[in-house]
Amino acid sequence: MAAARHLHVHKSTVRGITTCASLVNSTHLENSPISEPQHFANGSSTPPSEDTLLVQKILWNLKQGKSITNSLHGLNPSTFLEVLVNCRDNLHLAQKFINLVSVNCPNFKHCSRSLTATVHVLIRLKRVADAQGFILRMIRRSGVSRIEIVESVVSTYGVFGSNAYAFDLLIRTYVQARKIREAVEINACNGLLGGLVKIGWVDLAWEVYNEMTGSSIQPNVYTLNIMGLLEEAYEVIKIMKATGLRPCLLTYNSILNGLCKNGQYGRARELLVEMKDTGLAPDTASYNALLAECCKTGDVQEAESVFKEMACRAIIPDLVSYSSLIGLFSRTGHIDRSLAYYEHMRHKGLKPDNVVYTILIGGFCRNGSMKEAMKMRDEMLEQSLVMDVVTYNTILNGLCKGNMLHEADELFNEMLKEM
Repeated sequence: MAAARHLHVHKSTVRGITTCASLVNSTHLENSPISEPQHFANGSSTPPSEDTLLVQKILWNLKQGKSITNSLHGLNPSTFLEVLVNCRDNLHLAQKFINLVSVNCPNFKHCSRSLTATVHVLIRLKRVADAQGFILRMIRRSGVSRIEIVESVVSTYGVFGSNAYAFDLLIRTYVQARKIREAVEINACNGLLGGLVKIGWVDLAWEVYNEMTGSSIQPNVYTLNIMGLLEEAYEVIKIMKATGLRPCLLTYNSILNGLCKNGQYGRARELLVEMKDTGLAPDTASYNALLAECCKTGDVQEAESVFKEMACRAIIPDLVSYSSLIGLFSRTGHIDRSLAYYEHMRHKGLKPDNVVYTILIGGFCRNGSMKEAMKMRDEMLEQSLVMDVVTYNTILNGLCKGNMLHEADELFNEMLKEM
């Protein structure tokens, strides 16, 4: 790993980033969800009748809790993908299906789309290590081009309700597999730099940055923010203004995030005022950056002030906004206030996710209210949400602290069975 961090990245490689940048942009990620798998083994847009029957049989047995082992011998990539598409709104079934295929058919031959569909499901389940394992299988398959891999990730992105972390993980996997050339070509330099910094390969990130600035590619505000060059990012805004260009909301939000992550909350507040003075209206993402920093530092008064300011400016809080506040009060022992924000969130039509439920469960466990923690767990399952390792560990920790060892043992066995 140390050697990889100092691996030289040639200038011609850095210049190659535009290929994938245009590829990703041309796919219009937000507007390209597919409703069904696009291509099946027979070249048709729908699976053949035998495959349809097999898919229906597997889905029925999964829902009834019956064995599907005898059905797996006829499984192919198209039927695998079709089953996952039908399970995309029930992650518990999707996870069960993936696990059963992995155990009973370890040599199952996937296509690119069945692999990327699996990756998206695992990311939603927060099984990042497993998702990365499937990405690694995909990039090591012989005869598969980088463009095919990117197109496969993009084409299955929308239908499985995935998020941009899938692309970050793809970059990370390429880098860790030491396929630096592919990593650069597979996304814009900013994506690569962000991936390198997130996994702690800062030395290599700086090498890529230096090569980038030495080539025809000029860094922008996002590049500077990724590299922690906040003063330089400020300078870019000044230059833009001096040349008659108006920095956009995304530019300001990028710097707001950087300031908050670096503990410069005061300057972030000043920048918010500057945004308003230039005629830009801060959005939910702008205030979420401020909320996250307040909640991280435990500043209850300022966090609630930011939230009230959002309401005064008719800025609608999202799941991230509420998660920050629920987490703040849960950590500080004010579970009643966490629940108040939880109820407020639901009243506004927002559906809690695994993160929100796990935060609340953790708050009850810290207070020793295991009965309430288990009620929240039951509510979570009723919403067809799947418990992950973090949720299980949170409850197990609470049970053990409460000397409820029998219940802890039962839950641990349940976790082994589900995982």
